[in-house]
Amino acid sequence: MKRAIATGIIFFSMLIILIFSLSYLNDSCKELSKINNALRNQVEKENWKGSAQLLEDFSRSWEKRSIIITVFVHHQELDVLSEEIVRTKTYIKEQEKVDALAAISTVDFQLKHIIDLEKVNIQNIF
Repeated sequence: MKRAIATGIIFFSMLIILIFSLSYLNDSCKELSKINNALRNQVEKENWKGSAQLLEDFSRSWEKRSIIITVFVHHQELDVLSEEIVRTKTYIKEQEKVDALAAISTVDFQLKHIIDLEKVNIQNIF
């Protein structure tokens, strides 16, 4: 009986952790996507000061959230995202509109890709 209770407690603890991690990941990616879309709009308008400020906000939010996200997301996915953020900073600093938009699109793709990888479905279980 004690083993059944212990097993049940462990199972429900894992379920709660899974729900928390997916919720945190979804909320984080949605917030970052919102900033990224605003950044795209600023770059399209060639507002480089506004773009630099938004990118700084994005970087701060990413640094804060990535500490927890690294616990439950494969590091390669996060490394790609971090590299693209650095590229975007360089392109905005150099005022390279086309390259900055390409890097911003890659960041957007990576955010969506991270969410898709962590969704609970048959493909991700097996």
